Amino acid sequence: MLHLFDYVFERSLAGHAPKEVEIAQEVFGKDAKFGMGADASVPVYVHRLRRKHSSSVTGRYRYSKSSS
Repeated sequence: MLHLFDYVFERSLAGHAPKEVEIAQEVFGKDAKFGMGADASVPVYVHRLRRKHSSSVTGRYRYSKSSS
C-alpha cells in the first residue's frame, strides 16, 4: 500500500490524477490487456488507502483539539 501512496502522491505533485488503469499498470504490474471489470483490486486498494488517510487525518484533528 505504501507503493500506491507514493505513486499517487508523486502524480499529484506533478498535477496529474492517475486513472485506475494507470495505477493497475504502474503500481500492480498489470499488463496492457488488464480489464478493470474482471479485477477489482485497484479500487479496493484505493478505497483502503483513502480510509486509512481519512482515519489518520481525523485522529490528528481530534488529538489537536483535545490538546488545546
